[in-house]
Amino acid sequence: MKEYGYAHQNQQSMKDALAFVKGVEVEFEDKGDKYDEFLNVMNDFKTLRIDAEGAKARLDELFKEHRHLIMRFNSLTLKGSHFTKHGYETEEEEDMEILDKLEKLESALQLILEILVIKKKEA
Repeated sequence: MKEYGYAHQNQQSMKDALAFVKGVEVEFEDKGDKYDEFLNVMNDFKTLRIDAEGAKARLDELFKEHRHLIMRFNSLTLKGSHFTKHGYETEEEEDMEILDKLEKLESALQLILEILVIKKKEA
C-alpha cells in the first residue's frame, strides 16, 4: 500500500511541477528575456554552478512581481513538510527540519528540470 501512496504522490508532484512550468511560460510569454532567465537559473542548478538555495534566491528575485509564481514554487518545495508552532526541543530537531526543507527544495528543482527536459524533447 505504501508503494501506491508513493507512486501517487510522485505523480501528483510531477503534475504540480508541470503546472508550475506552464504557468511560468504563460506569464513570461511576451517577456522572452525573463523566461530565458528562468531557463538559465535551472541550467545553472543542473550544472552545479549554483546550489538549491542559490536557485531559490534567483527565482524569488525573478518572480518578485509575480506573487502567484512564488506561491506555486513554494508549494512545490513545502509538500510533506511539517512545521512546529512551539519551536524545537533540541538543535538536532531544528537541523533535521532545515535539512528536510533543503531536500524538498532540491527535489522540487529536480522535478522542474525533468519537466523542462520532457518539454524540450517534445518540441
